[in-house]
Amino acid sequence: MDFVLALRILKRIMHTRSDLMRILGLSYIQVRERLDVLEAAGGLLDGQVKKGPKGRLEYSPEALRMLQELEELALNHGLSLAQAAGEISGKIKPAEKAQLDPASSKEINLETAILRERTEALARENQLLRDQLARAWELVDSMKALPAPKKLHRWWLPWRKRPAGKAQTQTA
Repeated sequence: MDFVLALRILKRIMHTRSDLMRILGLSYIQVRERLDVLEAAGGLLDGQVKKGPKGRLEYSPEALRMLQELEELALNHGLSLAQAAGEISGKIKPAEKAQLDPASSKEINLETAILRERTEALARENQLLRDQLARAWELVDSMKALPAPKKLHRWWLPWRKRPAGKAQTQTA
C-alpha cells in the first residue's frame, strides 16, 4: 500500500465511541457524557457525526479535537463540562464549523473501495499460499521414510591388539 495514501486515509478516518475511549483514556459513560455536553452547547457536533456500518455512530477528527479541548479545559482550568463546552462553542463560529461535505465523503468512499479491493486481493493471495502449503505437506506425507540405519559392524575389533596385561592373565 502506498504510504502517502495511507496517511491521507488516516487523516480523514472517522472514530467510533470505542476509538474515542481508547484515544482519550475515558470510560464509555464519560465519553457519552462529553458528547452530550458538546451537542447541548450550541450543536457543536452538527455535521461531525455520521452513521457507519451496522448503524454505528462515527465521529470526525474535528469532534475528537473538540473532545480533547473540552477535556483540557475541564482538567487544567477547573471548568465544569458545560462551561468548557460554552468556551469551545464561543471559539467556533457557526460559519467556521467544519462539516462533512459530500465531496470528502465521496473521497472516503473511494478510498474505502480501494482498500476493500486490496484486502480482497490479499485474501486471494493468502488462499493461494495456503493451497500451495497444503500441497507441499501432501508431498511430505507421501514420501517414504528412510530405513533405520543398520547396526554398526565393528570391523576394527578383530585386528585390535589386546593390552599386554589382559593377555597374561588369560594364559596364566
